Order: sequence, then C-alpha cells, then structure tokens
Amino acid sequence: VEVRRFGLEPQVAALARKLRIPVVTSFMGRGLLEDADAPLVGTYIGLAGTPDVSRLVEESDGLLLLGVIVSDTNFGVSASRVDLRRAILALDGQVRLGFHTYESIPLASLVEALLVNATPLARAHAVSPVEAARGLAKDGAPVEPTDVARGLNDLMDAIGRLPVATDV
Repeated sequence: VEVRRFGLEPQVAALARKLRIPVVTSFMGRGLLEDADAPLVGTYIGLAGTPDVSRLVEESDGLLLLGVIVSDTNFGVSASRVDLRRAILALDGQVRLGFHTYESIPLASLVEALLVNATPLARAHAVSPVEAARGLAKDGAPVEPTDVARGLNDLMDAIGRLPVATDV
C-alpha cells in the first residue's frame, strides 16, 4: 500500500531485480508493479489464493514486507501460516525485525539505502509468475476459500483495475 502511496514502484522493482527475489503483492496491494519490470509472481491471500503463491510466501526463509499493512484482509485467512517474527516489516515510518523496532525510517529512505547497499542473495532463484485462479463456477456447491479468489479475479477482469487514491 505504501509503495504505491509514496510512488516507489520503480525503486521496489529495481530492488527486487537487484536482489533476484520474487515479488508477491498483498491483497490490498493487488495490481502493484504490474507495469514495472519486476519478478512479480502473484497476489498472496492465504488459503483463498493460489497454492503456489501461498506456498512461496509461507515457506519463505524470510519476508521483506515493504509498506504492507498487516491486517485480517491481508493475512486473516492464514495468520497461523505466516510467522511475522521471521519478517522484516517496513511500514508507517518504522522497521520491525522480530521483536525489535527501529523508529523514524521512512519507506523511501529504506528502499533507497537498500538499493545502494544490497547485494544479490546467494540462494536466490527465479520464480515464474503464477496464473491467478479464475472462473467461479455457479454450481450450488459450498463456497471454498479459493472461490473468493476466483470471484475477485473475475470481477477485476470484468471491470479492470480500481482507481487508486493518491492523496492519502
């Protein structure tokens, strides 16, 4: 969310390319980096999402969450599956690593410093984009978590991307 709000899409795409790490957006960041040259894999929505994307996030050695709002919308269907203690969370002018919080670090400054100082990860490898689930069946069957993702993807295909408020 903050990556878009602060106009950091080109810098975050460059950072992902430099580190050679895959990019997965959160539900609230859906559509982010679609027009950037970034190794974008898909959108994470836990049990309701694509199993390959969920597995990539949940089995990651560590997550770099840039501007991601940790909420029920983003992680509610998977709170027990993502260990945020193993994540670096940069949001709201601070950076959290496990139980440590570093104040007064704007996201733009953090991304800029990472671009200057970061080196590619030794174990990094390319990950192919995952095709989003589509085609919600109107079959009267009980609604499953992946049906939510299918319905959302069908809606986004029908109406296009929603406008983004930039004056927040």
